[in-house]
Order: sequence, then C-alpha cells, then structure tokens
Amino acid sequence: MTLSGLFLGLIFGFVLQRGRFCLTSAFRDLPAAKIHPFLIVVLIAVSLQSIALFSLQSFGVLTLPSDSLPLLATLIGGLLFGVGMAFSGCCTTGGWYRSGEGKINNWFTVLIFALTMAAAQGGVLKAWFRPLLADPPEYGNIDQTLNISPWILVALLVATTALVSYRWLKSSTSLPKTTTKCGSNLFLLKPYRNPILLGALLGAIGIAAWLLSAPSGRNFGLGISVPSANLIQYLVTGQSRYLNWGTYLVIGIPLGALLAAKLSGELCLRTPAPIQLAKSAVGGCLMGIGAALSGGCTIANTLVATAYFSWQGWLATLMMIIGVWLTSRFFSKLHCSA
Repeated sequence: MTLSGLFLGLIFGFVLQRGRFCLTSAFRDLPAAKIHPFLIVVLIAVSLQSIALFSLQSFGVLTLPSDSLPLLATLIGGLLFGVGMAFSGCCTTGGWYRSGEGKINNWFTVLIFALTMAAAQGGVLKAWFRPLLADPPEYGNIDQTLNISPWILVALLVATTALVSYRWLKSSTSLPKTTTKCGSNLFLLKPYRNPILLGALLGAIGIAAWLLSAPSGRNFGLGISVPSANLIQYLVTGQSRYLNWGTYLVIGIPLGALLAAKLSGELCLRTPAPIQLAKSAVGGCLMGIGAALSGGCTIANTLVATAYFSWQGWLATLMMIIGVWLTSRFFSKLHCSA
C-alpha cells in the first residue's frame, strides 16, 4: 500500500502546479486584512477535511491524533518557518512542485530543507533541539481542552469559511494569472484559477491521504517535512524503513508537477540570479529548523492539523503568518516566486 503514496503524490503535484498554490503571498496579505484567494483555498480544504475526519472517527474508521504541545518550540519554530518562507519565496510544498517545473532555486530550497530536517531528526541538530522538545505537556486538541464537542468547532470553521468566501465572491477577486516565458497552456486543463475548485481538490486529496496511508500503519494525512528527511536518510543509509508511504508521497509531488508543466508547455530550466540561490538556501534552512521545532510545515500544520483542531497546528500557523509578514515588511523585495 505504500505505493499509493506515490500515486497520490503525482495527483497532488499535478493539482499544485495547475493551481499555482502558494501560501507565502496569502500569509503576507492576511495581517493587512486582505482576502487572498489562496486563503479561500485553505479554508475550504481544511473545512472539508474537518467534516470528513470527525465523521470517519465517529464511524470508527480512524482515530485522530491527540497532540502534545511543546509551546516554546512551536512558537519559535512557526516564526522561523515563516521567515524562511519569505526568504525562499515559497513554502516546502511550493518548493517541491516548482522543482518539477525546472526552477533551480527551488531545488536548493528543498535540498537544504530536507538536509536540515534530517539533521534535526537524527543528526547534529537533534541535541540542540532536544531541550525545547523534551517532555511536552499533554493538552490534547482544542476541543478536548475546552471539553466541548468537536462539531461545535467544525460548525464555527465552516461558518467562517462560508463568510470569508462570500466576501471574496462579492468583491469579484480572482486568482492571479499565471505567466511564463517557457510556453503556454496547450491542451491540458486550464489552470485552476477558481479557489473554490482548488480548495475542494486539495481537501479531497487530504482526506484520501488519511485513508490510503492508514493500511501502512500511518495515522496522519498529507505531510512533507518528515518524509523529506526520510528521503535523505534512505539515500544515505539505505535502510528500507525510511522508504515509507510519506516518502513516496514527496517523490510523487515533483513528478506530478513535471507532468503538468510538460503537458501545459510550462516546463523549462530557470536559472536564477546568485542572490536568489542564496535566499533559497537560507529559506530552506530556516524552514527546516522551523518545521523540526513546530511539528511540520504549512501542509502538516496549516492544511492538516488545523482540521482536527490541534493546538500546535493553529499556533504554528499563526506564527508562520507573523514570520512571513514581518520579514516581508522589513525586506520589501522578498516576494512569492510563483
């Protein structure tokens, strides 16, 4: 069943590439009270997953995680991850799918990110991070802490999603048009400019990740950070335990993006300026440190853990938003490299 991760990764990468999904710009605009189309995407994807996950749990199909909360590590890690996003111009997911398009600076981002995560998982950085991660308190998820039904939070989430989506639709905002010097959309599906469609697709992929990975003993949805580290660990050690469902997922993402870019005429090598390579490397390192401390990247925390109301997922996402916004304010030339 581990190969189902590769199949889902191909679909995930394909959808990400056609949707040009990037949380960096959405996080940068959010503190200014701007409704970015990708915020709609996230809210819809998280809402759909939340409804599905708690329904599946009520039927006994799966058991949702109850997270511990290393508070200081989560706050510091989320902030560093956000700073890294601003420097590299993408999150780790964006780095993986843009690597499949031929963007060399994103190769640097994902390579440095994966190496940093591997060093934090079992290498030289592990001892540095241990004091921040040791013996975290068991708060449970938000609904457990507040001792309320999770469906109350699901209802609030869905209502918020509906309200924000209505405001966006009323303002007639649209997704930014995709431009490229390497070609145009030839015969494939047009880019997914509708955030409602893109959110529904990502939500469905997120739900499928839980169901497809469960037979392999994995109790989680989409994830990029630990599988990226596992890929490096497998290549270095050759130990088959590192070649798991999540590893196949991240392998599939750039392959799916490559296929989408090739069919749409957007595939070509893009050589960035040296300064951009340096920013990508710094961003990848900061995101690796941040993900190791906060329990994941924008996928694990923002797109998945928020759906089952993990304290860590929501707090890490908040700090990522602050990190992206502050860094973009102080370094005004740092933008999302869509």
